Amino acid sequence: MKRLLKYLFSCSILLCASFRAFAQDSCYSALRAEGLRYLEQDNYKLSINRFIAARFCLDVPGEDDLFELIRQAQEEWINDLEAARAQAYQAAAEALVAKEIAEAAQKKAEEASREEEVARKEAEEYARQAEEQALLTEANRLALLAENEIKSRNYSDALYLAFRALQLTRGRVPQQIKQAFGEAVRYNFTTRVGEQKEEAASFLVFSERPYLAVISGSSIQALPLNNNAEKAITCPEGQFSREAIISAVLSKDERFLLICAEGGKAILLCLEADKPKTLEGHQEDVLGGVFSPEGNEVLTWSQDNTARLWNTDGAPLAALIGHKGNIYQAQFSPDGRHILTRSSDRTVRIWDRSGRQTAKPLQHNGYIYSAAFSPDGTKILTASSDSTARLWGLKGELLATLNGHEDAVREAMFSPRGDGVLTRSLDKSLILWNLEGQQLARFPHVNGQPLGAVFNKAGDKIISFTKAAEVLVWDKAGKVELNLKEHSAPVIAVCLSPDERFILSTSRDGTTKLWDMGGHLLMSLPIQRPAGAPSLFSPDGREIFAISARGELIRCPVPEAVFQEMENHLPYTEEEVRRLHKEYKIAEYLKSQFIKAEKPVSDKAGHPVNDGLKQ
Repeated sequence: MKRLLKYLFSCSILLCASFRAFAQDSCYSALRAEGLRYLEQDNYKLSINRFIAARFCLDVPGEDDLFELIRQAQEEWINDLEAARAQAYQAAAEALVAKEIAEAAQKKAEEASREEEVARKEAEEYARQAEEQALLTEANRLALLAENEIKSRNYSDALYLAFRALQLTRGRVPQQIKQAFGEAVRYNFTTRVGEQKEEAASFLVFSERPYLAVISGSSIQALPLNNNAEKAITCPEGQFSREAIISAVLSKDERFLLICAEGGKAILLCLEADKPKTLEGHQEDVLGGVFSPEGNEVLTWSQDNTARLWNTDGAPLAALIGHKGNIYQAQFSPDGRHILTRSSDRTVRIWDRSGRQTAKPLQHNGYIYSAAFSPDGTKILTASSDSTARLWGLKGELLATLNGHEDAVREAMFSPRGDGVLTRSLDKSLILWNLEGQQLARFPHVNGQPLGAVFNKAGDKIISFTKAAEVLVWDKAGKVELNLKEHSAPVIAVCLSPDERFILSTSRDGTTKLWDMGGHLLMSLPIQRPAGAPSLFSPDGREIFAISARGELIRCPVPEAVFQEMENHLPYTEEEVRRLHKEYKIAEYLKSQFIKAEKPVSDKAGHPVNDGLKQ
């Protein structure tokens, strides 16, 4: 308002100067009329301008209404401005309300969109779960049919049904389905290895050559594993007519087989020659032997209190004489420069390859159960009935005493990298130590005595097996990750597959069991009762070798290997597949879940084809 009055005053001064001459010649009534016309047009600025100009006319009457007209124009101008401002405020308020309404509508639209997306995802998830449940139901039905067909000895149909069940449940396969397929694989593909002369007592698996060495009471054979291999290699008749074979060991290059037997007998069999070499020198049972790291020398040890070194031509190189009791263990250092021997005389001795002792005997306050070189060959680890394990240097110096068990330490071993030690005791525990003798973790076995343990390759997992028929998988901190309890008698051995995806356990209950690292039982093979020799994986991990209940060496593929083969090459004819689908009412819509590019083998009989699994 003040700004408006100031403006009007300024206009008055200017009009006074501008219209003085005009006022002398113009008519008062003309300017007043023009001002009234502008006032009616709501042009308040020009109206006030004319009224002010009229005051300077010479003919202004004595009493005029110009001041009243100017006030009226000012009031109407002000009222108009206030009305415009009020309208502006109203419009702004309405715009704000409209904005809020629009924002609320946008928010509701976004929420509706999100709810729609959530509902869509939930619907998709429900549909997926429904389909998954339908597939799982069908897979369980097929697995149950497979189990029934196994009981009916219809193994070929059982294999197909279990295979389809496994296909339907990729990712999360229930135990029942895995085991059904494993059992179907066992019944379809377990075969005997070669023709044995006697019941097998133990066996050796070749890594580079297609053979298995089968050891019986008084004979040994190297049996071919496929039709492309050479004929069976047999130790000549009469070599062990009375003496029982105690052990056998294969050289690293797999050219030689060392056979240790009762009566001081040791035979070195060259697998590339016909005539074996007799190692003559021991007077009592030869309890074991080992090849040097280079493979050109052989070390044997005996109940005659001596160990002896030979070359691979059978010539004696050195006699390790000094123990006062049976020698139960001997070992080369990794570089082959040193030899250790462990005896019932409660000592471990260190020798060079000439047969000379290089350090004072290593001793405990009790019987020594095990001894071993470290992976780098700079230390020796011993375990004793005095409840301790000890670390020694190559000169016989004591480096550390591992004192923490409450009963005899039956075994001590280095971790794969040599940076730790694991001990196994009769106090029902394992302990992990560092090389300074400090405890890192304890592994209590509350249900039964641990009978052995193995590391994985990385050394971050430990697998133990117990008298209570358990197989336990631990982490390095001493936490149990898996407890495998399907055996019913003590477990005597476990081994990991080469790719460390499977565990094979051998028990005195007359079975060897295959597990995956998720703890699922995949297969159970019947073996000797009680088990004498541990079951083993083939070097490529695709097969299992074991001694059957009848004393025959048998082989069986790992179920995963069979599954891969069947997916790549389904061993059934098209006619047989159609019969199976019809007979077992396999739903048509499930075909989309199966592998599309299946090429059936042309087998007119409609039976599974080996496809390389039973060579």
